[in-house]
Amino acid sequence: MDKLTINIVGAKNHEDRLWEIYFESATVLNDSLAKRVKIRQAYMDEKARRDEENIILDGIIQMFIEQVAILNGKLRAGATDY
Repeated sequence: MDKLTINIVGAKNHEDRLWEIYFESATVLNDSLAKRVKIRQAYMDEKARRDEENIILDGIIQMFIEQVAILNGKLRAGATDY
């Protein structure tokens, strides 16, 4: 009977420790998921900002290309008009 009591007490202690580990793990998981959401939101905000900058830069580059084409046409016309 004493062995059975010792085994039951040992099993209960083991169960209690496993529950502690489970709750600690669940807390760490939830904290990690919350942190990941914050990091993802910061990433998406930065990506949106950079995408907006890239759209503006693409427009500026396109205007530059058009202006160079106009100047090139004028210079060619001026070179052949003598």
